[in-house]
Amino acid sequence: MLFGKHEPGPKLNAYVGNGFIATEIGSDSVYLAGIFNGRNVAAKPTGPSHRARIPSRLNVNVSNAHKCGSALSMDRGVFYRRSMLDARIRVEQRWFAHRVHRHVLVHQITAKQFSFEPEKKNHFDQHRVKMKNGGSGANYTLRLDSLSGELSVDLDCQSTSPHPSHTVTRCRTKIPESIGGAAHRACFGEGGVPSPGRVS
Repeated sequence: MLFGKHEPGPKLNAYVGNGFIATEIGSDSVYLAGIFNGRNVAAKPTGPSHRARIPSRLNVNVSNAHKCGSALSMDRGVFYRRSMLDARIRVEQRWFAHRVHRHVLVHQITAKQFSFEPEKKNHFDQHRVKMKNGGSGANYTLRLDSLSGELSVDLDCQSTSPHPSHTVTRCRTKIPESIGGAAHRACFGEGGVPSPGRVS
């Protein structure tokens, strides 16, 4: 487990992937194995061939919480980010690429409210504070910012919404790798980012 109080920033952030799909934490891009755009030549403007950029929907920040730490589990392939909404609400975000369902990138958010109660070890010990789940019943708002960036210059895409909270996007690369060759095709689905979310 690698961890620290601050994330290193662009070009030094961790990656999560499974050999088929991957993204950099904090990036607005996702890349798929085998999806290339551009001629297989060195000369521009049609070349060189390169991995087609897919806009990421996993670059989500909790804008009204203060980041207090992050970690990369090398064993599980999970990146963690913890933030504090205030002294009682801890927010944890997790990013990972699924090990079995290789087409799936996951972003999870959990929020826990804590109550602080004094606890005695024995008759002679001083009180110490224990964190325990549960709280006063007050509501708190999580403001989620989705920073997916601009549309991809590598893909022509069409989106449909079969459900109000889900979007399906079908894409094809703009320039085949060889003259007369077929364009690469990809399809991805995403769940919407709720804003604002409430914790009680």
